[in-house]
Amino acid sequence: MFGTIKVAEQPELKKFPQKAASAIPILEEELKSLTGATYKIIGYVGTQSVKGTNHVFVLEQLMSTAKVERHIVEVSVNEFQGEFSFNRKSFRQLY
Repeated sequence: MFGTIKVAEQPELKKFPQKAASAIPILEEELKSLTGATYKIIGYVGTQSVKGTNHVFVLEQLMSTAKVERHIVEVSVNEFQGEFSFNRKSFRQLY
């Protein structure tokens, strides 16, 4: 069923399911190209079945402003036909 969210068992930090781990290099490369903030992967939520599979990660976000702001954000990396892609519009502030 499309749109169904499957929550992952909570793995130890940096021990992700194999498919999610495969998405991390693409995610980290894309995050480096964003200006105005730095990001650190702090968790993995699970998957969402859409056109392909969205792997949903939780990140720590440090905003580069006059006063440093720290947020927790969620972002997804899509896997479709063995290829991973990152959609910058998938950011959602959690805290």
